[in-house]
Amino acid sequence: MAFAFYRKPVVLSAKTMKALLENFSEYTKPLDITENDEDLFHKCCRATDLITEAVNQIKTCKESLQTQFDKMQTMYENTNAKSDKKEMLSELQEIENECKFQEIMASANDAIFMLEIRSTEARHDKLRLSQKLGLPIPSAKPKTGRLSSKTNPSTHEQRVTTGDSSSELTEFEEFMSDDDSDHSRRVNKAIAPPKITLPKFFGVEEEFSEFWAVFETLVHSNKSLSTVEKMLLLKESLKGNSENAIKGIQLVPQNYIWMIETLKKKYGNKPINRSRIVQRLVNLKPANNTADGCVYVLDKIKMLINLMVSAGLDMRQTEDPMWTEAILKKFPSSIVKKVLLDMQEKPEVTVDDLMVDLEKQINAKLYVDTRLSAHSAQGANNRNVAESQSKKEQHDKKFCVFCNAANHLSIACKTVTDVQRRRECTREKNLCWKCYSSQHSSFECKKPNCPNCDQAHHATL
Repeated sequence: MAFAFYRKPVVLSAKTMKALLENFSEYTKPLDITENDEDLFHKCCRATDLITEAVNQIKTCKESLQTQFDKMQTMYENTNAKSDKKEMLSELQEIENECKFQEIMASANDAIFMLEIRSTEARHDKLRLSQKLGLPIPSAKPKTGRLSSKTNPSTHEQRVTTGDSSSELTEFEEFMSDDDSDHSRRVNKAIAPPKITLPKFFGVEEEFSEFWAVFETLVHSNKSLSTVEKMLLLKESLKGNSENAIKGIQLVPQNYIWMIETLKKKYGNKPINRSRIVQRLVNLKPANNTADGCVYVLDKIKMLINLMVSAGLDMRQTEDPMWTEAILKKFPSSIVKKVLLDMQEKPEVTVDDLMVDLEKQINAKLYVDTRLSAHSAQGANNRNVAESQSKKEQHDKKFCVFCNAANHLSIACKTVTDVQRRRECTREKNLCWKCYSSQHSSFECKKPNCPNCDQAHHATL
């Protein structure tokens, strides 16, 4: 019972968090619109104060709960005895299950996100009604109770000073003053937006068309979302290098179109993206003589064809001899011979026809190999394959992906030292940005992120 001292406080904190989330769930809903502007103004003033208080309380409780769990985690990591660690791990998991720590923290994050959106809407309407009715905005009341004095100042409401009608706009009024695009839609909005999983874009140019198609459907063309909400969701979807594309652009509603055009200009150049896709096909390593290797390469080519369609050029129904030859070169002669015989009987062969024939022959090879392997002893062959694979892996470890030399590691390369050139080499060879493997992408790699910036790439990049 190493965590007996923490168990009760953690459980009680979790119950407090659950109660807060239930009490404040009503604030995540849009305000009821009234016909009387003055009543709506006072309702917005009250809502901003209540929502700010709710966010502060949830954050305080969340930080307290996380701190207690961190202390237990530290105790566990500092314990050396294996028997004690096993007992502590079991107890830690028991406490986590009892208070439903992960679900509570996830719910808290969701609540904070929605509350901040509602707070932005309420402040927006309050400022507009203040200007329309000529009413001063009430000054902020001093905070009392159990809130921490270290609350993030960005959550506090910015006020306007009373005075004559020509008084200057505050920074927040300037922030919101041009957001007329969605006011009428927000008046008629009855329910909160559904919870959805947004696509993530990591700055790979060829994948931008696919990302934007999904984001445009879910967010950009969604009339139930305000401009501010769309900007927040767009910023949340950008990861890695793509974040830098809009860095420095002020998050004000009138800049939303600017952000989109900036991303499209940098990543949405379809001719360049199509060229990159073709280069990835050229650099794709040919399949070995195994059925599994052929299946892997076939799936990669299907992905490239889909990316080409997303980039505005549908290759599937075209008779492009260059694509046909480039695809055939990626498979062993035993597969290609049978495909060529089938193609000889057809007057016209499209890329889609070629892919169908390849898949048919590869599936047949996979079936035959599977049946034969069940009736033959593969022990000696497996050992030979393992030894050759081990030698290959040892060779690959010493092989530099930047200058193709075999006498040093990639991290120690002195020929190609420019980071941008190294990134181009990695992209041209279609390698994983974390471990330089050609067998998987960076998002599937289990290697840790860069120790310097915690992004999904190797330290040399």
